[in-house]
Amino acid sequence: MDWYGTVKRLYDAGRYHPEDVAKFVIAGKINEQQYETITGEIFEAPQPKRGLFYRIGLR
Repeated sequence: MDWYGTVKRLYDAGRYHPEDVAKFVIAGKINEQQYETITGEIFEAPQPKRGLFYRIGLR
């Protein structure tokens, strides 16, 4: 499957936002350079969320 072409087409159509495209980078379907080409933004890996388990020491 052509992930880059599919994601770019849907982004250009307004169906995806930069946060959606970042999920494909994290999943290994497109690379960071392709993210930047699609969105025009530099890719920054999201920081892990610190939820309930982190606060009670279970991480």
